[in-house]
Amino acid sequence: VSFAQMRVKVFDIKRRFIRELLNNQISGSEGNIIFNGYGSDDLKLRIGIYILLIEAIDQSGGTIEILKKPLVIAGKM
Repeated sequence: VSFAQMRVKVFDIKRRFIRELLNNQISGSEGNIIFNGYGSDDLKLRIGIYILLIEAIDQSGGTIEILKKPLVIAGKM
């Protein structure tokens, strides 16, 4: 089982910081992160596209992996 120290942040499309979901927390090889659609100011985010930035540092080899993934906040139709 591989463990990593992780940071996960949300940014808007203009690269402005919205919220930090994880900060240097130890993670296993699998898991879930729940994001409720609210910013760090506890206000509901607008419908739109956001960027999820995931940074993981492998505890054994010190390898850093950085992923940027799109995240969509949507509403009912």
